[in-house]
Amino acid sequence: IYGVSIPRDTKAVINGKNHKINFAYNSGGTALLAETISQQLGIPVDFTVTVDLDGFAALVNAIGGVDFDVPIDMDYGSEDIGRMQTQQNFLKAVAQQTLTLSNVDKVGEFAKVFQQYVDTDLSLGNLAWLGKEAISMGVDKISFSTLPNEWRSPYIYPVSYTHLRAHETEAD
Repeated sequence: IYGVSIPRDTKAVINGKNHKINFAYNSGGTALLAETISQQLGIPVDFTVTVDLDGFAALVNAIGGVDFDVPIDMDYGSEDIGRMQTQQNFLKAVAQQTLTLSNVDKVGEFAKVFQQYVDTDLSLGNLAWLGKEAISMGVDKISFSTLPNEWRSPYIYPVSYTHLRAHETEAD
């Protein structure tokens, strides 16, 4: 399972105008965000899952809490990339604790949390299959990364793989 974070200040063209990518979600919800990501990055977005902060809190409570050290001030505006790295590490810690055998008896509780706080276009069958696959593969097969980028005020610009390779070659 691979998760990729897209910085909220990533430049996106929406309705012919430049915006930060978080504008897509704020003005058109998950559907516009998925469409924008697909157009900007040239990759299909087949399904979406949206979980609000109350949902994460409910999941963390259902698994009995998660011990996690937050290494930076999460309210500090210029620390967006650091904030995303901290979120990714937290999600991995949540997954690690959720996917343990000791939580097998909490599946009903997890399902209630999911029904209340998650909005998705995945079918119930798809979700059950994904859950089973995640449990069988284990937490060590879950990784997160951040879309390669470079900051040029006022936007973050996605950096292509070819662009990254060119910079690596120049540095060698």
